Amino acid sequence: MPHLKKRLDVAQKRLQQQIVKLGETEQKLKQKDSMFMDKIVEATKTNNQA
Repeated sequence: MPHLKKRLDVAQKRLQQQIVKLGETEQKLKQKDSMFMDKIVEATKTNNQA
């Protein structure tokens, strides 16, 4: 039984690491999305003024 607990602990730790990594990836994607949206808005404003 202790062997099973150790395996579960290892699996839980790996899942937690993946959750953290996914959270970091999500933040990077949100930043890129915001940057692209700002560029689109700025380009649209520039084109409307021309």
